[in-house]
Amino acid sequence: MTTLLVLDVDGVLNSVHASTLHPAPEAELTTSHVGRWPVRWNPATMMALRPLLEREDVTGAWCTTWLSDPHLLDGFETTLKLDGLVPLRAEYPLVQPTPDRLELNPLFDADVSLEPSQHSWWKLRAVLALVEQSQADRLIWVDDDLPRSVVGNGLENAAREIDFDGPIPRHLLVSPPREVGLRYGDVAAMRGWLSRTLPTYGSPCIARPAPQAASRSRPD
Repeated sequence: MTTLLVLDVDGVLNSVHASTLHPAPEAELTTSHVGRWPVRWNPATMMALRPLLEREDVTGAWCTTWLSDPHLLDGFETTLKLDGLVPLRAEYPLVQPTPDRLELNPLFDADVSLEPSQHSWWKLRAVLALVEQSQADRLIWVDDDLPRSVVGNGLENAAREIDFDGPIPRHLLVSPPREVGLRYGDVAAMRGWLSRTLPTYGSPCIARPAPQAASRSRPD
């Protein structure tokens, strides 16, 4: 049994600016630069995530707007020491056949949306295509925009829209606060989900960010 682990960048592995509701734990974050973009990431989270991606029954995949600049995404992988651990990359709606021309990727319909609040959100189509490509039995999808677009909205319907062959895998949706990003406890919860009896397919499991102990631990 194999699991596809789909990762976003901004708001997940790259924390964005803090807010009053979710103040970023600055002491836990490291700031690096990828090209001209600063990235703020959590070393403890990465130490937990790498062994998960190294598992033989887990295949990592990127689904992020950073796909629009593959060179930049390469640099992000190197910075976080993820080289070779995320072998799959989702399709992006716009392709650039020449330096001065953009075209719509044929995977997507003309009504594709870059907005997470829309049912035609490009990431829905892209992730379902990744599932089909990888032939995974189950899916973990980590993205800070998930609640607005997927939960209770149409993961199953999206599968039918693109003629996805067979039932979508049992899935876990993880939606960290974008100001904080994915944390050590979230990765532990993902690991625990993989080891438990799988839930009956029908409604997605939704993982909320794990509580943090008081003393521990650009594009999108």
